[in-house]
Amino acid sequence: MKPIYVVERDAAVRDSLDIVLRSKGFEVSTFEKGNSFLNAVDRQSQGGLLLDMKLADLKPEDILRELTGAAVQISTIVMGDGRNDALKQRTLELGAVEPFDKPLNIQLMIEFIVRLS
Repeated sequence: MKPIYVVERDAAVRDSLDIVLRSKGFEVSTFEKGNSFLNAVDRQSQGGLLLDMKLADLKPEDILRELTGAAVQISTIVMGDGRNDALKQRTLELGAVEPFDKPLNIQLMIEFIVRLS
């Protein structure tokens, strides 16, 4: 399976996603900050990205622009609180494939990720 990158500010959510995704056979890399993720990913990276919409250091739009500009082929799911429809729309316009509201429906998200793989 392709790798999954989790960029999430909340350690409990980040760790839970790591455990569940690994139990389903995914190779997982987790990051608390967007800059850490961008420093780790390269142009040949593929897979999936679960991207928190409220990171401390970068906006999700900035991360998506950076990935697009570097021609990185990563399917991105944005995760947020469900109250910011304008931000969700902007991330979809910039290449995100799906928004998921928190609290996350992990089973539904896993099913979606498996379909993307």
